[in-house]
Amino acid sequence: MKNYLICSAVESEVSILQNDFETFQVGIGLVESAIRLASFLVGKTFDSIIFTGTVGAYKSAHLGIGDVITCSSHKLIGSSSVLNHSYFPRAMQKEIFAKPPIETGLIDASCASVLEITKTSELADRIVEEHNVSVEHMELYSVASICSRLGIPLLPIMGIANTVYEHSHVEWLQNNEFASLNAQNKIISLLR
Repeated sequence: MKNYLICSAVESEVSILQNDFETFQVGIGLVESAIRLASFLVGKTFDSIIFTGTVGAYKSAHLGIGDVITCSSHKLIGSSSVLNHSYFPRAMQKEIFAKPPIETGLIDASCASVLEITKTSELADRIVEEHNVSVEHMELYSVASICSRLGIPLLPIMGIANTVYEHSHVEWLQNNEFASLNAQNKIISLLR
């Protein structure tokens, strides 16, 4: 059996996995997740990292609440730069591609890793128009970056908890547990 590490932002996103698999919570946000995961991996070896949790889907992606997806494309997105109020230095504008280490049969969605959660349809539409992404998440870019640098295959398995628009947070509160459990159950089916 392969040596997988299953990561999530918070413990509830691995609630049914933590008794049977090695799990680690990276924390919330790009900086916290990068620091915690990099520190945790020192001196350890894993065949692959599976990252799980929930994402918000942009309307144009036509993904439903509870759907489970994977992401092989990761882009770092800043709301201010989308609105042309700022920019990322060229070195930070790279897209990270992470070929999944196993076949999942899941929809492969392009992920925007945002610095803050998008809360308007107008901004969501601008992000999609400029970056051609399907979902947004806060930690996946940092996890993908670390995996890429260390040569560790990454497999995101994410549940759709909300649509990205004015009522995203209310939808996420209603659906995050359901979407997370769907993703965790998919991981169990893939690894058993």
